[in-house]
Amino acid sequence: MEQFDKFQKFIVSHSGEVSLEGLVINIILSAVLCATLGWFYVRYGTTLASRQSLAKIFVLVGVTTTLVITVIKASLALSLGLVGALSIVRFRAAIKEPEELAFLFLTISIGLGLGADQRVVTTIALILILASFLVYRWYTSVQQKEENFFLTVTADIDEESESDILQEVISVLQDECGVAVLRRYEKRKEDIEMAFLVDVGHYKSLTRLNERLGALPGNPRFAFIEDFRVL
Repeated sequence: MEQFDKFQKFIVSHSGEVSLEGLVINIILSAVLCATLGWFYVRYGTTLASRQSLAKIFVLVGVTTTLVITVIKASLALSLGLVGALSIVRFRAAIKEPEELAFLFLTISIGLGLGADQRVVTTIALILILASFLVYRWYTSVQQKEENFFLTVTADIDEESESDILQEVISVLQDECGVAVLRRYEKRKEDIEMAFLVDVGHYKSLTRLNERLGALPGNPRFAFIEDFRVL
């Protein structure tokens, strides 16, 4: 019992004051870095979902993380209580692609670094990470420069036609495209959505591909999105 009382006193005694000046500087810097990350994600990201919608929350997530870390680092009791408090929190947004999760994690990392007052380290690390991403994008674009379109196909299905529609779409793409890589496959209640990375090659091929896809069963709806960038 005596040891438990000592532990309680230890937790209560290990608390400090939060520097308001430091907090303001860290929050402003966090907002700037997260806004920069959001612009970078919209400009250079490769996800098929709306990048603008996800990038809008980067600043909010970053500055909130900075605030939380700043407060709990001043109190051991708060840091221990945070484990239980955050256990009831769930991130409900639909994360469909790994790149979205990676950028969200990087946003949280900015908040963690600045909340711990590691301003120089956090800023330099972010610059190096983004530079590495650019180099990797440039390298992969050189290796796969012919893959210049995203194609999304949505088709109505029933229990028996799902696999048939997928096979027919893949067959058409293999005939008409030099490259056809399935990037995402999502089954919903009444339809399926497929996303491919394709090389159309020529606009005449695009017209022929439109005709063949439009003739498939399942009332297919499709869109071509040019997303190829040479950095």
